[in-house]
Amino acid sequence: MKVQFVCVLCILFEVTLSQVMAQENADRFRKFFSKGSFGSDLKFQQGDNLASFVIPNKHFVSRPYVYYYALNENEVVTFKPSKGKLFRKVYPKVIKLKEKMAKIKLLNRKHTSNYIGPVGGLVARMMVGAQLYFNLFFCNDKHYVYYLTYGAYSDAWYEDNVIRVSKKCPVRAPLTKDLFRKVLKAKTFTLRDAYEREKVISVKDWKDSRWSHPLRVKFNPKEEVKVFTSAEPATEIKSPMTFPTRRPSVPPIVDIAIGA
Repeated sequence: MKVQFVCVLCILFEVTLSQVMAQENADRFRKFFSKGSFGSDLKFQQGDNLASFVIPNKHFVSRPYVYYYALNENEVVTFKPSKGKLFRKVYPKVIKLKEKMAKIKLLNRKHTSNYIGPVGGLVARMMVGAQLYFNLFFCNDKHYVYYLTYGAYSDAWYEDNVIRVSKKCPVRAPLTKDLFRKVLKAKTFTLRDAYEREKVISVKDWKDSRWSHPLRVKFNPKEEVKVFTSAEPATEIKSPMTFPTRRPSVPPIVDIAIGA
């Protein structure tokens, strides 16, 4: 009787284990192959990390990914390398994703709590057109997108953004939230690799199509609204809308768009 009872328990355990393993395999399959969303339907905002299959297609999204950094609700920065010299150079460019990749399956991987804010978007805009180092495995689109999202890479094992990075990859310069106003005003930024070699990138002018107030008020272009920055005293506001007279405690978010 005891032997039969033990056999029944063993059978139940084996069946349960097989069901668990089957569920895990199904979950892994769903994580590896995702239906995603078409570019025309995908919702994203500034700072989000978008991804497609390494060969963009209209059927599915899976690893290995190609990463894109969102400048705003339509434009993204791509890091597709040039074909010469074994893909050793990349010239980042901006595309209107909802138009160029309207029928391509994509994922919005967003970002974690370590996100450094819109300063990454400013640096991304300055990267556009610049010649940057590229390595298919150790300095690719993922490294640049993660740098713009989470800041400088570190070789420390305990850091969150540790993935193997080439020493030639210019993602070592400090990039933090508090640099937003400085970078916005200077319109330049200095990239740096592990050998302390520097590359200055810049932009002639921003096209600030929208500023987000801490109260999330959308400005009406017909109304005269003065936006205070850290260099302006909060003394006067000309607008029929009501705003706090003290300086905002958090930096504004800029919608970085390509303009003339």
